[in-house]
Amino acid sequence: MLSINKLEDLLASNGFVPVKYFVIHSYCAYIMVISIKNASTFMLSIPSKYKFKLKEGNNIYKLRYIELSVGANTADEYAGTPDALELEKSYTEVELTQQLLRKKENEEGNIAGHLEEGYKRPVSIKDMSKDDMKDIKNLVRQVRRLKFCVQSISYKLMVMYKSYMCVLDRDDTIECFLIKHHPKIVSRRLYISADLELYYENAERLQQDIIDVELGVTKVMNKNQSMHAKNLQNMIKDYQGISIYSDKILKKKDDYQAYISRFNTLLAKITNSEKALVEKIYSIDENMDEGYRGVHGDISSVTQKAKLEEELIRITIVKKNIVKNMSEIKEKLYNLNLIVDTVMFDGLVMMDRLMRNIDFVKRVAESTS
Repeated sequence: MLSINKLEDLLASNGFVPVKYFVIHSYCAYIMVISIKNASTFMLSIPSKYKFKLKEGNNIYKLRYIELSVGANTADEYAGTPDALELEKSYTEVELTQQLLRKKENEEGNIAGHLEEGYKRPVSIKDMSKDDMKDIKNLVRQVRRLKFCVQSISYKLMVMYKSYMCVLDRDDTIECFLIKHHPKIVSRRLYISADLELYYENAERLQQDIIDVELGVTKVMNKNQSMHAKNLQNMIKDYQGISIYSDKILKKKDDYQAYISRFNTLLAKITNSEKALVEKIYSIDENMDEGYRGVHGDISSVTQKAKLEEELIRITIVKKNIVKNMSEIKEKLYNLNLIVDTVMFDGLVMMDRLMRNIDFVKRVAESTS
């Protein structure tokens, strides 16, 4: 068992002071650390092979793993999951002044995971309130975007908000935790994280690296803020004529319905003709069953019946084609009805969310503080 006091002494020797400890089943998983030289704060991640056991006390908080599910938020359900390649183009990587290359033996070491005990009795996101679920999903999406900023460097990041911690691990997987009994964090906070082995390797320039990564991520978010604002403005402008497109779709639906009505009328006429032919054939059969009327009479009746049956076959073929075409038109109409209903409803939901977000941006921009 390793000594947490020795770790604190090591941190102090480089000008760092532990502020908070986050534990999984009594073993330290993360330490919030502040620099006494420049007041920068970062998260020290403790790999699972280093076991620092902590008793309950001040500034020690238990973590409960949150079991994530997919598609339980407005953006994922209605807008779909953004393309990873496009995200990577937008959220460009942060470059350090001196890039630190990890030693090969460290890359192969068992440093990526957390204690297995931490995954017992996870908190299911389905058991949380709607607002909590929305917040957690929002954090996950944000970390998923920001991971592209640090994908090629050894430093990673995490976001804390309310009672939640959303972590980007060394292998670029995302994990979320509930911080038990922690004072509610009213504002989102981004932390750069470094694992203990990275600290050992790079202690002498860690403080400057943390500042560089923070500035780099901030620069990326500022760039994207401007880009997103311009894109939103253009999108709203380009699609102001949505009612015109809606009217065109309604016209197309009316056309489909008109085709169906004409097919129904035609089908009714052909059905009447078919019925008349069947009655004629039935009448000929009845006359022939009454008895011998002569050879010429039989030949004439047989010939007439054959012609009527051929006509009946032709009518049946036409009738089948009409039914087939009418079924195809109906399928197009039903499909169009259902798709447009879904798209328009989902568009309203997303637009409502968009307007709320824009109102929030306006309030922040116009606030005095």
